[in-house]
Amino acid sequence: MALVRYNTALPSFGSSIFADFLSDFPAKSQLSPKVDVIENGKAFEVNVSLAGFKKEDIKVELDENRLTISGDRKWEKKEDDKKYHLVETEYGSFSRTFTLPKNVKSDAIEANYKDGILQLSIPKEDKEVKKLQISVN
Repeated sequence: MALVRYNTALPSFGSSIFADFLSDFPAKSQLSPKVDVIENGKAFEVNVSLAGFKKEDIKVELDENRLTISGDRKWEKKEDDKKYHLVETEYGSFSRTFTLPKNVKSDAIEANYKDGILQLSIPKEDKEVKKLQISVN
């Protein structure tokens, strides 16, 4: 029994013609991984969903107050007796840039990658907000 994905975009005739050809060549795409940004009293937490990425393929850079997370996941078809019938896993490159507020300790940012989630901890600076009276001349 074969597993067949139902596709309303192509009629069954067209689907059967291209099924074997398309299954061997996943489309290279521009990925847009899901990101969660959480703030608490002491830090910002950024969680990026990067399932299937290798740690070596992920890059985190800070330029001024712009945090850029980028990476590339390449299609690695193994030459063996396997025949791919369906490949829905996304491959390609991505780049996401976030502007950080001015009250972060940029030299204390930590990044960890575990179980397909890149976790960034961006601590806030402890600055007292002083109330000043400014005289108008």
